[in-house]
Amino acid sequence: MATKDQKQGCPQGSCNGPALWNLVANEILNQVWPDNVHIQASADEFVLVIKADTNKSLVENTQSAITQFSSWCSENELAISTEKTNYISFSKMVRSPKITWNGYKINRVKSFKYLGIHVDDRLNWLEHINKQGEKAIKMQQNLKRIAGGNWRISQIQRWTLYKTVIERMLAHGSSAWCLNPTFKMKRKLSSIQRPFLLHITGAYRTTPTAALQTILGIPLLHMQLQFEARFTSTYRLRIPLPPFITDT
Repeated sequence: MATKDQKQGCPQGSCNGPALWNLVANEILNQVWPDNVHIQASADEFVLVIKADTNKSLVENTQSAITQFSSWCSENELAISTEKTNYISFSKMVRSPKITWNGYKINRVKSFKYLGIHVDDRLNWLEHINKQGEKAIKMQQNLKRIAGGNWRISQIQRWTLYKTVIERMLAHGSSAWCLNPTFKMKRKLSSIQRPFLLHITGAYRTTPTAALQTILGIPLLHMQLQFEARFTSTYRLRIPLPPFITDT
């Protein structure tokens, strides 16, 4: 067997690049980590999930995990973009823990986007719903612009676009955030759904949302997303529903 040391990276967009990177990244994923540390990767983005009971132990556990990860980077001649590295704290601690990476201070953020989902430090998912709602409205405006003023879209076509484009966009990752939506989440999802229902039916703006849903045969948005979230969790991911899940 012949071997050769590779000193240069793969060209961006190369066919073998993803497979070779997986071989490199698999090493750090298979390393032994403490019980209070979990590592997750998506392409070249890594996430370290660390838990602790106190601020002091959190800093110690985090710095230990960073040291282990940094050693792997040095061995494989990999550079970390510290400017793009942040941390988020899911706790009620007033004082932010001081986290550093090779002397560079890691900034604390209120929310971050990972795999298309906006995760906030309160885990109430309202920011994610707001962002997806804004994105859905822009998508609808683009579709209306493409159709133009003379080439009108029929009601069945508008219904199809909503179900296949808009609703799919809003349902992204619902198994992570819509298993048991709160009242605020339901109200926000309803306010996002209403303009699309008015656009499909062409009804007066004073028409109740429940009437629009009945006419079109479209369920409440939070019910649709909750159904898909539970279906994905139980039937596809094989994850039993937590005991706090309710049917309300």
